Amino acid sequence: MGKSRARRQRHGSSLGRGRERRRWRGLAGLGRATATAATRWGRHVWALVRPGVVRNWATLRVWGIFAATVLGFLLTLPLYESLFTRFLPPLFAGWAGVVLSALGTGVQVSGSLVSSSRFSFEVAAACSGIYPAIVFISAVVAYPCRFGEKLVGILLGVPALAVVNVVRLVTLFYVGTYLPSLFELGHLIFWQALMIIVAVFLWLVWAQRFTHAVRH
Repeated sequence: MGKSRARRQRHGSSLGRGRERRRWRGLAGLGRATATAATRWGRHVWALVRPGVVRNWATLRVWGIFAATVLGFLLTLPLYESLFTRFLPPLFAGWAGVVLSALGTGVQVSGSLVSSSRFSFEVAAACSGIYPAIVFISAVVAYPCRFGEKLVGILLGVPALAVVNVVRLVTLFYVGTYLPSLFELGHLIFWQALMIIVAVFLWLVWAQRFTHAVRH
């Protein structure tokens, strides 16, 4: 009885191991078939797109450099975000306060806070124009031209974006004062989109007036 039970147990375990081996062989075969099909599909897709890639390589290269530069800025932003948080918001708040005072609006500036008796707002790091500047600088870096021309573009474009950002803060202060119901619309939609449009416009002006494109 004991020997018979032991033989049955060994027979059952060997059957189980056999089924397990067959299952793994099946999975391995399925994996090889999937890899082969994927390789063939990839070669077929490459054969279809290769002429277009070769023909438009210069354009694709520019877009690739642009995307990589933007991604590099965004990935490394936490390393220097504290610097922007401490430095840029008070700077832009001070500039906005100077302009508002010159226009006859009595305001007080305390750090990054701009306030009057009727309205106040705080300039955050994201409101300092850093993201449009990243888009602009990345587009300048990606454009195929001489290093000196890229440097001229950055030295002219970034201050121009800063001036536009001050105009943005001043107009938003007046919107918040006289049309408070439209403040969020102007802040989150209108000026956000307009800053990107301005960055693209400045890049177009720079690319057409200040560069001689290098052909690759």
